Amino acid sequence: MAIDSALGQDYADVEVLVLDDGSTDETREVLSSYARRLPRERFRFESHANMGQARTLNRGYEVARGELLGYLSDDDVVAPGLVPALVRALDGRPDAAAAYPGYRLIDAHGQIVDTWLPLPYTAGTALRHHDTIIGPGGLARRAALEASGGWDPRYRWMGDLIMWMGVARSGSVLRVEDPLASWRKHPEGATMQTGLERAAEHLRLFEHAMALEPSAAESTELRAEALRNTCIVAAWFARQTDFAAGEPITMIDQDRPLISAWASGQPPATPHFDVGYAERVAAALRSLGELTLRLAADRQDDLVAARSRAGYSGAVERLREVGALTALDGREAKPLDEAALGQALIAAAFDCEADVPLHRRRFLVPDREQSALVAAELQALVGLTLAGPAQGQGLLNAVHDEIARRQTDLTRV
Repeated sequence: MAIDSALGQDYADVEVLVLDDGSTDETREVLSSYARRLPRERFRFESHANMGQARTLNRGYEVARGELLGYLSDDDVVAPGLVPALVRALDGRPDAAAAYPGYRLIDAHGQIVDTWLPLPYTAGTALRHHDTIIGPGGLARRAALEASGGWDPRYRWMGDLIMWMGVARSGSVLRVEDPLASWRKHPEGATMQTGLERAAEHLRLFEHAMALEPSAAESTELRAEALRNTCIVAAWFARQTDFAAGEPITMIDQDRPLISAWASGQPPATPHFDVGYAERVAAALRSLGELTLRLAADRQDDLVAARSRAGYSGAVERLREVGALTALDGREAKPLDEAALGQALIAAAFDCEADVPLHRRRFLVPDREQSALVAAELQALVGLTLAGPAQGQGLLNAVHDEIARRQTDLTRV
């Protein structure tokens, strides 16, 4: 399916190169059948012993013949208009290093679950949000990709964060809003695998990303925001937090209504992502989250805990104590204490809050054991954040009603 979608582009000059990374099934026979039917300038494949995603993709970039290069996982697909749309965007901006589309989220059977419009890309945004941002279907100019160094084999799960940040050093990265690719999400897929090894990798990615973004040296807020988001994502993979309202520590991703049609109350398979509506929903939910946390703090009449957070520098020291973040200033590495890492991630995320104002936080992380947040408030906050299209255009009204209740409650405290 992935091969057919790449071959089906409405653009004549497309080469499809398939790298078989040590498969043990009938993959080679299937690829041989394509090679017999298609001219070599249109389709080629190579088979080699397993060497991992990063080295395989780098090998592909090396032997591909085009000036615009992209990659597609074996179960993802691209729409016929992907290449023409991205080529048009790049032709109009010779200074640009790459372009990427909106995309669909599909299930194992190909059914559309959601339409995503990633955030506008800059390396600083990727660092701040700890998010690759670019999904399937992105194309980079060869010179920019080669200058980036390609994929780093040291990273198993999220090496594209570093790769795209490296590409962006050569020029701007353009967003095409149309959903022209589909990412197939499997419950057992690599993107959903959890564990402390993966959590630790997120911290290494943070250190690497900091070195790629010069503006990080100039802003404590940026560094703290980036580290806080990294710790929260890593804590989820370390199974220390969850989205469920019943969890002691709940992560609420305030980016989701900005990028997900479903989360902003639009139909999952919307043909046109309404950016303005998504922005209004996201702003309203962010206001609701801020009011909820302030209400909890005022109710307990104790802001000392919030003021006494150790900040970014304290978070770094906390993580170094368990053997993480050893590359930031070249200190001698300590053995990673995996048993202590999970709790240290949560504590470091709270430390960073001293340097990250509420309106800058990608995630709200209510800790019900340390605040006066009641179950009904948390349930309302999580429920509205994940309301989806069932409420449709009524979602904004529901959020505004909840904000009015929070403001009334604040006047009573």
